[in-house]
Amino acid sequence: MSLNSTPQRVEQKFQLASKETLKPVIREVLERLTAQNWNRLETGFIDPETASLVTDLCVTIVEVLAESLYESLSRRFKKRKGSATSVCKEDVHECLGNMGEVITQTVAEIQGVGDIHYLQCEQMTDVMVTAVTEKVNSRLSKTSDTDVTEEHKPLPPI
Repeated sequence: MSLNSTPQRVEQKFQLASKETLKPVIREVLERLTAQNWNRLETGFIDPETASLVTDLCVTIVEVLAESLYESLSRRFKKRKGSATSVCKEDVHECLGNMGEVITQTVAEIQGVGDIHYLQCEQMTDVMVTAVTEKVNSRLSKTSDTDVTEEHKPLPPI
């Protein structure tokens, strides 16, 4: 049987990215920020150390969300005795919502600074969606490679 290489649509009924989901991850990184790092973030003049901390935060968020989405999809596949090889960016975006805004407002809440108005929330969301989609599709591809004899079915609703 051939593998289906076309991304399949997923009906989304929940959001993976919420303040509560991300608080522990963000709090852990923020605890490593010095006052100088925070000042550099606020002013937009980020040094290599601060950039490294922010990169660590983004990578960790992508890993947490990709794992959560993959596990959710896997449970649904098992219930329907099927599998899929990919999920499309639009579905991942629908699952994650406006993650850039969720991240910035979670940071604001943890830091007790009120609302943060980050002008590139949409771009941050797009980057995160792309990264999560790639990670999930990589895992789905590896799973389907080990399950070549099983018939592939559309992704079940989430």
